[in-house]
Order: sequence, then C-alpha cells, then structure tokens
Amino acid sequence: AVVSTQSTGERRKYAKVGWNVPYDFNESDFSVCIKLLEIYLSKAYKNGDANIPWQSLRYLIGEVMYGGRVTDSFDRRVLVTYLQEYMGDFLFDTFQPFHFFKDAKVTYTIPNDGPLENYIDTIEALPLINSPDVFGLHPNAEIGYYTNATRDIWSNLINLQPNTLTDAVGTKRDITLSGMCSDILAKIPDQFDIQIISKGIMDKLQQQKALEEEAKKNISHRNSGRSRATSASSMNTVPSNASVGQTQINVPSIITQSASSTQETTSSLQD
Repeated sequence: AVVSTQSTGERRKYAKVGWNVPYDFNESDFSVCIKLLEIYLSKAYKNGDANIPWQSLRYLIGEVMYGGRVTDSFDRRVLVTYLQEYMGDFLFDTFQPFHFFKDAKVTYTIPNDGPLENYIDTIEALPLINSPDVFGLHPNAEIGYYTNATRDIWSNLINLQPNTLTDAVGTKRDITLSGMCSDILAKIPDQFDIQIISKGIMDKLQQQKALEEEAKKNISHRNSGRSRATSASSMNTVPSNASVGQTQINVPSIITQSASSTQETTSSLQD
C-alpha cells in the first residue's frame, strides 16, 4: 500500500508520461491511506481473522482517497493496476518472495521481520533517486523530466540577474529592489531580548508574590485581633450572667416567704 501510494505521487514529475492529468495528490492523502491500512490490519490481528480485507482496502484507497481525484479513464486504470499488483496475500508468500521492483542495482521488497534496526537499514539502503523503471515507465521518460528541469533552472537564473535597463525615473531595477528591501526592513520591529523580558517578568512575579504574602499576614493579624477581642468580651459578660442567674434562683424563695407571711396575717385576723 505504501509503495502504490508513493508511486502515484512520484509519477507526477514525468508530466503527461506519468499521468494524463496533473492531479494534486498531497501528503494528507498518503497519511490517511496509511491510517486506514493500520486500522484494518490491527483489527484483523486482534480478531484473529485469517484473511485480510484487501478488497475493502483497495476500494478505500483506489476509489475514495486517490480515485476521487482521478478523472481520466486511463489514469484510473493505472491506479487500479497498482493496487491489484501491490496489495494481496501474495506479499507474504514464503515460497515465492514478492518484489515490487528488482534489477541488478536495487531490490524493492518487504523487509524481514525483526527489530526496528532491520527496517531502518533496509530503508537507508534504498537509492534517493529512482529510475522510471520502478514506476513501470520507459527509461526515456526521464528525458522530458530533465529537459523541463533544466529549462526551469536556467529561467530562474536569468530572472535573478540584475536588469541594466532603466525605468521612466532613471532608477535601475536593482536599486529599486534595494529600496523596497530597505522599506520592509524599516517596518520590521526590533528583535526582542528574551533574557531582559524574562527577567522583567520574574521581577513582577516576585513583587506580586511578596504583596500576596503581606496581604495574607495582614488578614491573619486582623483575624487574631478579632478573636482576642471576642474572648475578652465573653469573659466580661460571665459575672453579670451569673448574678442574673442568682437573682432568678432567689425569686422563688422570696415568693414563698411572702406567701407564708400572708397566711399568718390571714389566720391572725380570723382569730
């Protein structure tokens, strides 16, 4: 799947020889295809499925992700052929090892199972520049590619050369460009000194922390003063409460004495 998706992108540099229409395949398409492959293979492994859903993967990659951009019928045929040739159970055939491409110089095949270093060594051994044979194209496909690349390089070099012609004001082109660059540089703000800015921020944070500690001390001192005043007032009010209690306790005795004296007076009057 990785080889097929990468092949679709690499064929674009050969212009009409690679694809009849210049499609805008990008890195996000490749990332989504890799994610789909990871999801389906992980699900098949966890469920213990003996068969990998290659048909579903071919449809999602060839008809949805990349196929959704392909409009030419012959280009679609090439895309489907890539998926048919590069995705299947034959990839893991031990009796007849599968090679995506093989010649006297390089071999594109699945690395042997092992630690991560084996895969890294296999990838680093691959060439940085691939020939058209790897993508199923004729070697002469590079002629047009190198011709266009050379034309673009020379065109860019010519555009970089200073123009000696003068405009209506009599100013040369390089002087005009220099003036524009000076104006742009004048509008750019000065570079920030990170150390000074960070030191100022730290000083402000320390001041804020000191103010918070001082505020906490004042609040705690005020609360302690209130608690002492409350305790003192409570101690002063205890005797008055006690006298009131004593007065309340003596009231029944007074009532009893007055009642007895009243009875004595009444009996004496009767006699």
